[in-house]
Amino acid sequence: MGIQTIIAGEPTGPTAETRFKVEAAMFKLIDVLTRHGLSREEIALALADAADDYVMMLAGNAAKEDAGGLRQH
Repeated sequence: MGIQTIIAGEPTGPTAETRFKVEAAMFKLIDVLTRHGLSREEIALALADAADDYVMMLAGNAAKEDAGGLRQH
């Protein structure tokens, strides 16, 4: 993956298609979890926490890959 440089004026983030697919999956998950007794509020907070943890994990993995690449040169 690697670290990306963000340039002003260039688009960042997921494409509209990716966002649509992720939201569709998320709403299915929310539906299942509410049928299992969880409130929408606690689901939203848990999803936000999990997403944050996942982003941090990806960033950590990218940093390890970049550091590994620097050692190989």
